[in-house]
Amino acid sequence: MTIRGTLVALVVSILIFGCNPNDFPPSIQDTVFTLDENSPNGTYIGTLDAFDADRDQSVFFEILEGNENNIFDLNRITGILRVADSSYLDFEEHPEFVLFIEAVDDHKNPLASTATLRVLLTDVEERFVPDASTLLLYLPFDGDSLDHSGNEVPSLVSGPIPADGRFGDAQGGMEFDGMNDFITLNNNLPVIQTDSFTISMWVKIYGDSPIGLWGNAFFEQRDNAIGEVTNGSTLYFRGDYDGNMLLHMRADGSEEVNDLKCDYAVDGGWHHYVATMDGDRMLRIYYDGELYCMEPFLFPGGFTESVDHVSLGAHHPDGILRAGLYGIMDEVILFSNALSDEEIGDLYSGNYFIDTSH
Repeated sequence: MTIRGTLVALVVSILIFGCNPNDFPPSIQDTVFTLDENSPNGTYIGTLDAFDADRDQSVFFEILEGNENNIFDLNRITGILRVADSSYLDFEEHPEFVLFIEAVDDHKNPLASTATLRVLLTDVEERFVPDASTLLLYLPFDGDSLDHSGNEVPSLVSGPIPADGRFGDAQGGMEFDGMNDFITLNNNLPVIQTDSFTISMWVKIYGDSPIGLWGNAFFEQRDNAIGEVTNGSTLYFRGDYDGNMLLHMRADGSEEVNDLKCDYAVDGGWHHYVATMDGDRMLRIYYDGELYCMEPFLFPGGFTESVDHVSLGAHHPDGILRAGLYGIMDEVILFSNALSDEEIGDLYSGNYFIDTSH
């Protein structure tokens, strides 16, 4: 080969192998990732993959559309997708997110391809975690009567003894004899001091209260005056009286009483009883997670004046024990707000968590 021919070949080689042509855009496929709803920030979702047929080309990733609220963070170099804002990851509100992804090479005259990335949320059963500021009292009765709400509400046990609880745990409940057993709360000072409240408990009723016809007493916060004409307040919740549950109410300084009654049948088993009043003064009674009856409480005022006793398992309408609980009580929880139907359903199903690490 002549010198001239050698130079021509060298120039051609330089043009072919030294110009680093960019003939192919990156190849990226439509992708689907799944993610549990409410996953915390930083949760790994998946890694995008792209291929460039040109030699010595790197590929970078970018979200073009679908991430307006910055819910996701995409590493442009590694293609790793993570959660950036978990507050939007609610299956009921947004079961699916569609992102439009661009994969672009690093050539001086870059080429790009696009693909669709779908992030599908998985519906996760969410536990009810009460706001600690609304928790007034929590008595799990795990062999004692200590309050685990963080408020350290004192209790004085007068007669009841530990018994198997609602969940079969030994000494996980408190058994009342229906005669003279009761538990005094908060040194007889009001526990419920707000216009809205929730009273929740599990109760196993053996039968009629032996000492009277006034039912099986659950919770009472009231004065000692008998009759309707009184300046004191009454908040009394009971079951198994003439085949009904009863929420008996009288506000501070009122002469009027309000009785909310629900018909039901006692079968000797464990049942979940809940009474609530919301900010609109609507009274509700729930039985085993279901709303049984409701009506408005028409009289203004709270439930703290002239309170003489606050107790579980006893009814003292005139300072004398007139009705008692004949059965076992477990998981007593009082709140300063009215829980929703869904939250009460979670209490009934056991789908809740109360932080007791105070």
